[in-house]
Amino acid sequence: MFEGINIIDFVRRFNDNDSCYSYLMEKKWGNGFSCSYCGYTQSVKGRTWYYKRCRQCKYDESVTANTVFHGMKIPVLKAFHLAFRLAAKKKGMSTVELGHEVGVQQKTAWLFKRKVQEILSDNKKLKTAVEADETIVGGHRSGKEHRGRSLKSKSAVVVAREVLEDGRTGNINFKVTENFEADTLKYVLSDMIESGASILTDKHKSYESLKDELKIKTVLSDKGSKYQVVISGG
Repeated sequence: MFEGINIIDFVRRFNDNDSCYSYLMEKKWGNGFSCSYCGYTQSVKGRTWYYKRCRQCKYDESVTANTVFHGMKIPVLKAFHLAFRLAAKKKGMSTVELGHEVGVQQKTAWLFKRKVQEILSDNKKLKTAVEADETIVGGHRSGKEHRGRSLKSKSAVVVAREVLEDGRTGNINFKVTENFEADTLKYVLSDMIESGASILTDKHKSYESLKDELKIKTVLSDKGSKYQVVISGG
């Protein structure tokens, strides 16, 4: 979307909400209108200048409909800045840093980053019976701050695998995440695993704190050292 645009050009081109909407209109309807509801190709002005209303079915469509910017609770200019920074940072960017740079809450930055990743990813969600675990990946470095599960020089990873009826391994998903806090794991698990799937995991405290929010039911397994977590929706 922003390939070949540096930060100076970006700020000069997208300096208010209207300039962002104009860009989206050119990208979406520059070659002609087609109603996403009925396919009709003629329209009239919608509720605002960046909406189009289908002449046939009267569907009023925003220029952000069916894009990553749809449903955002922040100004579209800030959403553009989020998208630009995600595109520019090839090695990734934490949502804490992302939210600070754009002036939005970390949760907002996380949700937007998640939407972008869902669009770019073709991984299928795991279903039925799933085993999940969190781990730290990274080389050895000296110093107390790098010992154990410190993330100062290592990456946090959540791995999940489907367990087939005969015990064999089905599909496998993994995600590099920022930390193992409950708010983070909530989205990571939802991204990788279908709602309603049963998940076998360890006793990490973050899973316990997600019980009410995600309707998680925790059951002690036969192995004694693991707990079965069932996500029934949320």
